[in-house]
Amino acid sequence: MLIHVHRDTVRDLTLHPKTTPGKALLRHSRALLRVSTTEQASKWLVTLNDYGTQYRSWLNQRTTAEQDPQTAARTGRKWWYAHPRVRRAWRRLERLAKQGQLFAYLTTPDGKPRPTPAERTTNPVEAVNAQVRDRLRHHRGATPDHQAAIAEWTLHTYTQAPATPAVILADWNAQGRPKRTRTPKPKTNKPASTNQHPAGWGTTPTPEEGLWARKGWAGRTS
Repeated sequence: MLIHVHRDTVRDLTLHPKTTPGKALLRHSRALLRVSTTEQASKWLVTLNDYGTQYRSWLNQRTTAEQDPQTAARTGRKWWYAHPRVRRAWRRLERLAKQGQLFAYLTTPDGKPRPTPAERTTNPVEAVNAQVRDRLRHHRGATPDHQAAIAEWTLHTYTQAPATPAVILADWNAQGRPKRTRTPKPKTNKPASTNQHPAGWGTTPTPEEGLWARKGWAGRTS
């Protein structure tokens, strides 16, 4: 999630902001990607709060219709913020911080620190989703129920403690989905030995096969 928040910030500020508050906010957004402990998260939140205190007057600056009549005539507005993109990026970070969504990977649902931080990005999930999409692409003609089975089986292969085929089949039937059974392997009648040949086959070359010994060039004697 953090990488998406940072991308949104870069979309507003660009990689080369012109203003001092814009440059400071971009540095703070980059620091967000390096937070890996609750202590670092607390320091980051304090810095964000200090940023809002330091630049609040600048972020709240307004432009009135009298100052820019052309924009007012085009938009029909009486006033607007003078630095809307930087303000939007700051407000987004502030809102997510207040909602407790930025560092949810560092704590458990009851607010206690995790022994091992969870993934900060959705990259592992996207990697699995890519595998699901790839398998569905190779079975484009499958029915919706069959596509669901393909997706579920792909996810099943990534499960740490996968269920047995019998349990999977029982769950499938319990959900009222199209009845499926295990497909038995077809029985094949293979020869006892690979050296055996069907009746009528011999091992001696015949003239019709052109496999007998020849003399001279291409069988010519003169």
